[in-house]
Formats: sequence, C-alpha cells, structure tokens
Amino acid sequence: RYLPIKPERPDTQIDSISYNFYSHCHHLKRLDIPSSVKQIGKVWFCIPYEQVAEIRRDRPETLLINPDVDSIVVDPDNVVYDSRDGCNAIIKTSTNTMLVAGLQAKIPRSVTKIGAGALREKQLPKMIGYNIPDWIEEIGEEAYMHSREYMDNYNSKDYNDTLVIPASVKKIGRRAYYDSGFFHNVVIKGVIDTIPEEAFAWDIFGDYENMPWIRHRENGRTEEYIKNVIIEGDVKCIAKGAFRYHKLERVELNADVDSIGEYAFGIYTMDTPKGVVVCQSKIPPRCHETAFANWHTDEKSVLVVPDELIDLYKNAPVWNEFEVVGFASVDGVLKDQSPVIEVARYDIHGCKLSAPIKGINIIQYSNGTIKKVIER
Repeated sequence: RYLPIKPERPDTQIDSISYNFYSHCHHLKRLDIPSSVKQIGKVWFCIPYEQVAEIRRDRPETLLINPDVDSIVVDPDNVVYDSRDGCNAIIKTSTNTMLVAGLQAKIPRSVTKIGAGALREKQLPKMIGYNIPDWIEEIGEEAYMHSREYMDNYNSKDYNDTLVIPASVKKIGRRAYYDSGFFHNVVIKGVIDTIPEEAFAWDIFGDYENMPWIRHRENGRTEEYIKNVIIEGDVKCIAKGAFRYHKLERVELNADVDSIGEYAFGIYTMDTPKGVVVCQSKIPPRCHETAFANWHTDEKSVLVVPDELIDLYKNAPVWNEFEVVGFASVDGVLKDQSPVIEVARYDIHGCKLSAPIKGINIIQYSNGTIKKVIER
C-alpha cells in the first residue's frame, strides 16, 4: 500500500524507473518519488488489468497507476519531476506536463498540458473530474481514455454533464476521451485545427466485466452517450470516428469546418430520435459518405444552414441526404432545443473557479440563469 522507491544499498541511488516496473501493484495507496529519479519508463503499470499487450512500448510517455492511489509525492529536490503546490501528481518540470494524478489531485495553474494517458483507466480525482481549467493548452493522446467521473460527483443531483474544452486549448490528442463518461454535452471553444481520430468515440465493445475499478454502471446510471456536440472554436477538420457510436441528437458546426471524416458523427444505434445538424459554413464541408451514418432511418434528420445557402447544401454530397432548412424558419425552435450548459462557476466572493469547491458554488448557465449549489 505504501511503496517508497529506495535502493537496496545506502551508497547507491535510483536514477530511473524502467518499463513495467510496478506491474500489478493492485493495492498501492501511496507513492514517493526520490530526488535521484531522472527518467521514468514509457509505460508504467500499477493497474489491476491483465491486457498489458494492448498498451505497447512504442506509445508516448504514458504513466498508468492504480486508480485508488491516494498520495503521490515527488521529492522537492528532484530536478526532472515535481508535485508542485501539493497537487498530488507527477509533473514533468521542463514541459509543465501532468503525467499521472492521484485520487485527490488538482491541476496547478502552472501546468499547461494533460499528458498522454495521464488519467487513463481511472475514476477521475474528485478535484479534477472532467473540468478542463482555462489555462490548459494541450490534452494529450489517450489522456482520459476509459476514465469515469468519481462516483460521488456524478451521483450528485447538481452533477454537470457537460464537458467544455476551453478557448485556451490548442491541441487534443488522438483518443483523448475515447470511451469516457459521464457527460452528455461536449462544447469545444478552443482554436483546434483538427479534432483527431476517435477523440471522443465510444467503445461499444468494451469488456467492462474485467474493469472492476470502473463502477460506472452502478445506481442505474447507464446513459453515458454524448447527445449534443457544439463546436464554437476555430476547428477545420473533424477526423475519422471523432464522435463515433454515440446517440447524437444535435451537432452544431462553426463556419471554419471544411472536412468531416469517416464515421465522424456515426450514430451507434438506429433508434435515436430525429437529429438536427446546424452548419455555419458558407461552403459545404467535404464529408465522407459515412460521416453521418445512421442519422436517417424512418425520416430524414434536419440540416439547418444560412438561408441563402439552402440550394447549395441540397446539391452537396452527403448534405443532400438531410432535410435542409434555413435559419429563419427554425430560429425559435433552435433556441428552445439548445442544451442548457454550465458556462462559469464562482465562489461566494465572485472569484471564477476552475473546478467545484466545497461549500457554496455559484453556477452560471448558457440560458442566463444562475444557481447556488452546495458541494460537500
């Protein structure tokens, strides 16, 4: 449960932790990293998970740790890694990258990147959840893959089921949120050139029986699919499978989107209600023929575009499969159907928060309403 890293002989020092060093340390609760450690292997397992072959040695720097680890402390004299501000995580000092987080972790303001696999396979720390602070610039490959919100968080009646990627984010890695939940709405505000392959895709074939630390099906909470995607930032390309296999009901695309890849918004099931896509682009984005797979079953889904572009979209491949209408005819309906999401959170003194805090939180929603909640 407590495993400080110490050499066998007092006259020697440990300067590196090799690949797979802590494999299957299932009950590890505390981890201390000494000042002598200068390198940590690419993949470092501390998880009750037998499918080691799935994660290859050629992955980016990825640390996976038992999801119930309470404490991670790096010696203050370590010049390569740190756990600044009592963050309960391992930070790579030179790049300000969070490599792995403990259960009670928080993201310091000086950290600008969530590293590859940093929160993979985990119940997310209470202080982190899915909230992305507005100082984060990059979310690494597989950063939140297979992760789940901490049970106390998403069983709360005040649980916010919206993931907001703030304007500060410039890059999202491949499969960053692959098979992650629990959020129904995704709002992307960042200036991100490409939403990469399977960034938010759902794994409909996941073997959850062999992932006992992911208790996401307890208490009747099984609706984990994304329903609404709103792209407000400057996104140009939506890659293959970016939002694949969810039960999408509404997608809003900004004016900069120019290409949408294979199964990018492909729906998992064919019993999803009639969907709505809102597209602002003056030129119909290039779409793979499966980009909106399963959107049209008993009746066509609706595509809403600027009124002067209706004919253009009616003659564009893929888009011509929708019922194309203009903004003027559905403006009121669009406003009524827009998901109400949390846009800001403050403490009782009016200071903006990056994550919920204990006590009174003041929440501002996208429809203009303000609500006080008590976080325990």
